[in-house]
Amino acid sequence: MNKFPVILMLVAIIVLVLVTVTVSFGMTWNDKPVLCMKRSMAMETTNSRKEILIFEGLQTTKVRSEDGLQDKMEIIPMSFYFNPATNTYTMFEYHLNYNIYCVISQGVQKK
Repeated sequence: MNKFPVILMLVAIIVLVLVTVTVSFGMTWNDKPVLCMKRSMAMETTNSRKEILIFEGLQTTKVRSEDGLQDKMEIIPMSFYFNPATNTYTMFEYHLNYNIYCVISQGVQKK
């Protein structure tokens, strides 16, 4: 009896399982430090850098609750400020439940 087809089938199944697991777990939610503040302080930040509001939008994102990272994606407001003279920018997200603005990115436009 030729065992080659059986061995080939087993190897194919193992490879398929490894590829599936790698693809399934190829994405993770990571935490990064964010700076959160009241609206007045957020506006002080953009005013001190002479950044102007370029656009606002609604973003879908994961948020934390008392039980940890929520399974459900939330839709929350975000705003992008930019200073064309210095090329600095600040991006905020607004958390209505806490009435706070969090800096999710700030820096300088890459030239």
